[in-house]
Amino acid sequence: MGTRSLTVVIHKGEIKVARYGQWDGYPESLGISTLSFLRNSAKVELLKQVLPKVCFFSTSHSPENMDMSRNPGIYFEGNWGNDPEGNGTFRHTAPGTNDPIFISGLREDEHILELILGYKDRVGIILTDAYGFAAESLWCPWAYVTDFDRNTFEVYCGFISGGIAPADRFYHLYKEVSDYYPVKLLVRFPLDQLPGDDEFIVTCRKLLKER
Repeated sequence: MGTRSLTVVIHKGEIKVARYGQWDGYPESLGISTLSFLRNSAKVELLKQVLPKVCFFSTSHSPENMDMSRNPGIYFEGNWGNDPEGNGTFRHTAPGTNDPIFISGLREDEHILELILGYKDRVGIILTDAYGFAAESLWCPWAYVTDFDRNTFEVYCGFISGGIAPADRFYHLYKEVSDYYPVKLLVRFPLDQLPGDDEFIVTCRKLLKER
């Protein structure tokens, strides 16, 4: 189901992940899958080890030196050419496993945190930065923030027309020309006291109804 969302990870003072989601952003879907990942201490520790390799795409990156195999619709001169069967583009020379991997989008069944672990052996993992999507809560109904510095998992909701303050995480993104504020905190859980699936859903739905 097409419910947009934002997945954010903060580690050692940096925003390491800010992933836009097109599908199933509800607590019952993306919220639960993120909780499931965070309950797995082995995966969490591995993610912390891999996060220093993660960065956002910038003009300093050269596409010719990246593994673009997850993005076949992008054309670059040189090693790239048109697919004669009309299925997008392809790279003439297969990317090496030592190349940084560029991930611009997710498939419907993928979770960004699991995907990062899948490329843990790469020298670099390059992501697109969708942090600004939190600014317009009319279009971003759900956001999930894992803050390893604060040891918290936070759920944010959209459709915010007031009641947000400078102390809120995303307040600095507010645009005065908009009728809607950035997404607002709904509930926060300590990472070492995460709720069960049912409790999580009931809590989110109850607080959403009360706000």
